[in-house]
Amino acid sequence: MTLTAVIRNLLGKGYSQDSMAEILDMDKEEVRKICGQIQEEQKKTDPQIHETLVKG
Repeated sequence: MTLTAVIRNLLGKGYSQDSMAEILDMDKEEVRKICGQIQEEQKKTDPQIHETLVKG
């Protein structure tokens, strides 16, 4: 399971971005960035979103 998939799953369960950052021991801004991409690109797969984030 990819990080994007984990965050998508936590979003679906209603976790806040701050809670996700704490649970995953990640920078809050990075979690916000991933969440933003997931919400903006709902039809994209997790690997496609990852690719978008990596390309920046």
